[in-house]
Amino acid sequence: MLFKGLRKSHKHKPDLIIFSFIPHDLIRVSKNFMYGRGKPKITFTGDTISVDPVVNAGLRHDSYERTLNGSSLLYWYLQNEIWPNAEYYAPELYRKYCRKVYTYIYEQMATLAKERRLEVVFVKLTNSFEFRGEKTLISVAEEVFSTNTAAGLSYYDMDECIGREIDLDDPESDSMFYFHPTAEGHRLFAEGLSELITSANRQHAPQSH
Repeated sequence: MLFKGLRKSHKHKPDLIIFSFIPHDLIRVSKNFMYGRGKPKITFTGDTISVDPVVNAGLRHDSYERTLNGSSLLYWYLQNEIWPNAEYYAPELYRKYCRKVYTYIYEQMATLAKERRLEVVFVKLTNSFEFRGEKTLISVAEEVFSTNTAAGLSYYDMDECIGREIDLDDPESDSMFYFHPTAEGHRLFAEGLSELITSANRQHAPQSH
């Protein structure tokens, strides 16, 4: 999502970027392969930041097929799935790593906002999907994204806004915001975010006398 946003911003030159995420996205950044496709993963060696090459899905599948006909399948999973993605499977043990990733994202967006003279709005979407280390990662992300240390960046948590419109404990609401939101969920998000941004702009607008 970060790298796509950077590419698209240089191509389309927007005035505003809404960097929205469901809480589960906070753990997905620490995995190099999901839903049958390789994905970039940010890694750190001391103060050096790098992006691991995207895993080739075809080669990964071939090695899996060879393992089925030969050596231990457990070893294959350890070598190709668990060890390279330890942060994903044990996020509570890698809080520092997650903070570094979120900070890197924030800094990249801050640089973009400054260079392109645009605004970036980080938005945590309401979601009922639970995952490992959820409370830890959400609190870390909120600390990083809501620091307000960079000009042109802001952060909104949609939970309170959505909670004023519907009962989040209702089973229908649970399905509306389970993993990716339904069409009605998207509508509520759009209206709520518009309200929040409009309210913030009013607060920061110069007062006439």
